[in-house]
Amino acid sequence: MTSSSTLAADPLGTIVVAVFIAAVVIAVIVQISRSNAASKRTEMVWSRTDFGATDVYVSPLDQNGLSIDSAAARLLLVQGDGQKIIAAADIVSVEVMADDTSLVKTNRGSQVAGAAVGGLLLGPVGLLLGGLTGSTRSEGRVKRLVLRIVTTDFAKPNHDILLYKSASSKGDVKTSIILKEPLRIAETWHSRVTVLIRDAGSMAAPAVPPIGAVSVADEVRKLDALRREGLLTDDEFQQQKRQLLGGDA
Repeated sequence: MTSSSTLAADPLGTIVVAVFIAAVVIAVIVQISRSNAASKRTEMVWSRTDFGATDVYVSPLDQNGLSIDSAAARLLLVQGDGQKIIAAADIVSVEVMADDTSLVKTNRGSQVAGAAVGGLLLGPVGLLLGGLTGSTRSEGRVKRLVLRIVTTDFAKPNHDILLYKSASSKGDVKTSIILKEPLRIAETWHSRVTVLIRDAGSMAAPAVPPIGAVSVADEVRKLDALRREGLLTDDEFQQQKRQLLGGDA
């Protein structure tokens, strides 16, 4: 008996195969559509004349992304159809999260990267992959991998970029090869935003008036007090003031 006659004799099997093929086709179409949408948003960032993008990433999974203008120390957040530019000083933290577990985080306050994952203290971001694929965590599963940027925007402080989402409700084993590329993206962009945070912190020194300028101002106030007390005439006050300000020999 041929395979065609077997399928004809088993209509339920034929339906199952047809449903499976249709599901695969739909999944491919959806993936292509998401990738095209992400590419369009990426091109929109590159075409901006008010933002000198150094690099751009937009996730096909949620259409969120980010871009860095390293020369101007600015970050552009892609939020679906919207975009928002923020200064490096407005970045509070950047974090990589696997489900509800923080893998690595850089805070503007501490400016220290590191998080405990299964008893392993992660220092450099390069240990992300090792933290997920180590033998002590090989039995774990990951459902979502997210890059989270927290800003000073009170209305919407969290900007999440979905880097990976498991097709299974139970998640995928962490040793799976499929996680390596999302983790590479997470490592790259976490490092870049960390550089922005640290550079902004090093430049955020309070402005202190020059000592000479404060001294001249004090001297002018003293002369004005003498004038009000009648110890200096208006002409003498103006003459002394010009000398202090460097306007007279």
